[in-house]
Amino acid sequence: MWGTSPAEAARRLRDAGADLVGCNCGDGGPDRVPAILSEMRAAAPGLLVAYPNAGIPRIEGSRTIYDLSPEGMAAGVAPILAAGANILGGCCGSTPAHIRAMADVIRRRQR
Repeated sequence: MWGTSPAEAARRLRDAGADLVGCNCGDGGPDRVPAILSEMRAAAPGLLVAYPNAGIPRIEGSRTIYDLSPEGMAAGVAPILAAGANILGGCCGSTPAHIRAMADVIRRRQR
C-alpha cells in the first residue's frame, strides 16, 4: 500500500529486531490478510499479527461508517489463522461485537 511489499517489510522489521510482524487495516477487511501474512512468513519466519479493519470506510455527514459486520469479520478468521497468524485483533471500524465474533471462531477451533 505504501510502496513496500509485505516480504520486504517483514525482512526489514525482523532485521531490526522485531519479535513479531504483521499487518493492520488495509484495503477493506480480512480478505487480503492471508496473502499478506503468507508473503511475510515466507520472507521472514516468526510470529505474525493481524489486525484487519471492518471494511472500507465511507463518510456520511460527520460520521465514518464501516460496513463489514461482525459475522463478516468472523468469516475471515479461519483463512487468517491458516496463513499463520499468532495474534489476531481488529483495527478501524472494529467494535467489541467484531472481536467477540472473531473470538468465538477461535474458541470453536480449539475444541
